[in-house]
Amino acid sequence: MLLAYGLVRPLPVEAGTGAPPKGKDMDALEKVVGTYLIAMALVVGILGFVEPLIHESTETSPYIPWWSVIDWFTGAAVVLGVLFAYARKRAADAAASDDAVTWTRLSANVLFYSFGVIGLLYYWNWFYVLNLEWGLGYRTVGADGLGIAWKLTDISFPVAAGALGFTLARRGD
Repeated sequence: MLLAYGLVRPLPVEAGTGAPPKGKDMDALEKVVGTYLIAMALVVGILGFVEPLIHESTETSPYIPWWSVIDWFTGAAVVLGVLFAYARKRAADAAASDDAVTWTRLSANVLFYSFGVIGLLYYWNWFYVLNLEWGLGYRTVGADGLGIAWKLTDISFPVAAGALGFTLARRGD
């Protein structure tokens, strides 16, 4: 209806892909998001490595208080990672034929599903920690299980975020 009155124009699509054409704005956004993902990968990776050297976990202080701030930025990075990895996966799937397994398609799918698993694990951990910090009293797992889950997240997130970040930051060069 709005299209008929000229209020909304149809989005242009690239021939054969069905995706909207990328412009300079999208390239700039990808570079910014890529740089953010690289920065978060470095912060989480370095702090995850250094934390056992500078902090002794106790019942009252199981982790460095910096994580309470970094977790908010990491949460945003996980969401951006899932969204941009999905866009990359969709473009790679559209560019390849149904049967073809190309390096681009394989890497895009691995990165997307890796971010999906990291996102599920990260938000499960983080909501549990927020629940304890806010005093809601909901407990599903002990401290040992939570610690292992955080270590898995702290190890896998920097790898996936760094890989996607460098891919996005180099795009359009």
